[in-house]
Amino acid sequence: MSSTTAPSADSQGSKSLGLENAASPLPVLILVLAQIYLLFLLATSRSTFAQVMLMTCVESLIAWLLTTLFFSRTWQGFFRRCGEMLVMTIVLAIFMLIFGLLETTWGADSDLSNWFEEMRAMVTSNRFFYALVYLVVLAGGWLFMAWRSGNSRHWWAANVAAPASVTFAGMFMACVAGGIMIVLFSSRLEQGQRVIQVHAPHTITPILLFIVYSMTRALISWTMATKFTPEEWRNTEAKLYFDEA
Repeated sequence: MSSTTAPSADSQGSKSLGLENAASPLPVLILVLAQIYLLFLLATSRSTFAQVMLMTCVESLIAWLLTTLFFSRTWQGFFRRCGEMLVMTIVLAIFMLIFGLLETTWGADSDLSNWFEEMRAMVTSNRFFYALVYLVVLAGGWLFMAWRSGNSRHWWAANVAAPASVTFAGMFMACVAGGIMIVLFSSRLEQGQRVIQVHAPHTITPILLFIVYSMTRALISWTMATKFTPEEWRNTEAKLYFDEA
């Protein structure tokens, strides 16, 4: 009896060590390349700022959907993660609305209804192909690296599931930067509207905000992959393995 209990305890105690060993800077480098791709789309006007951010929102939902399928060991855990994904969707929708308001503030067209039309038109244009390339390559890279890791569950937890919250931190910083720019560089027109007045093309503003988002996300992800302590990985483990059978 004791001989079977000891290995089990050792297995449970080494789980955090497994997450720590599974963390790799390589997915962070792939993330940086993905952000450079989105920056290219934005800088060349192939996509708008809000469309690029929509791609990252869908990326977050795909990551958590796959996490739900990989990590749910019980029906209770499965439905709990489905609830978390619903909350995530609502939060991401709020962020997208804020980005829409920011984009109509600094853009030439201040009609938010036209912005919604543009977002819907993304599905029927070549911009949908750009988004599809981004999502398929990134998700496919995750799945391939997890499969090649030899311990896909630990690898996914450390390199995809755990850093998922970083997306929200990046979006929050982009919103803060956008608000600061409106306060510092806006002027009131006769109609009572406020527009960004900068001595540069309007394309500079979304590029700056996206750089803030990308740098926040990349730096925090790199810190998680290289600087997390065993205690921090144990806390991550408790969140990801809450329905462990």
